[in-house]
Amino acid sequence: MKKTRSHLAVIAAVASLSFLAACSEGEDNAAAEMPAPAAETQPASPVAPDPVASEPTVDPVTSEELEADAQEAKEDAQEKADELRAEAAEAGDAIKEKAEELKDAADRKASEIGDAIKDGAAEADAAIQDKVGNGTQPDAPAAPSEQSNP
Repeated sequence: MKKTRSHLAVIAAVASLSFLAACSEGEDNAAAEMPAPAAETQPASPVAPDPVASEPTVDPVTSEELEADAQEAKEDAQEKADELRAEAAEAGDAIKEKAEELKDAADRKASEIGDAIKDGAAEADAAIQDKVGNGTQPDAPAAPSEQSNP
């Protein structure tokens, strides 16, 4: 039984190769020169695979279908690009608002730091003035006394 199946498979393979060679454009003469395979007298197996029927069939795609698919893909890409642009604009607006908030906060902090420096300088000046005597000269010694002369 195995030999019968093998012989039939070989015969089917040779027949399909002959058929392909006959169908090719440049190989018409080569197919005519090939001898036909010898037919065996053994009965055919009911489970012999049909190589032509087992090949998947592919529907030919027309150029109109390709154009329609390309147009649909282009429209989808355009919609996604528009969505991305809108999201980018929203993100830009949010960034702009945050930048303005940061600028305002930085201005407030700079003003507070300036005020703190002014207050510190005023306190330091007041402390110095208290030590010195509020801007008045210390009492100058009176005229030299006679005792200081030897």
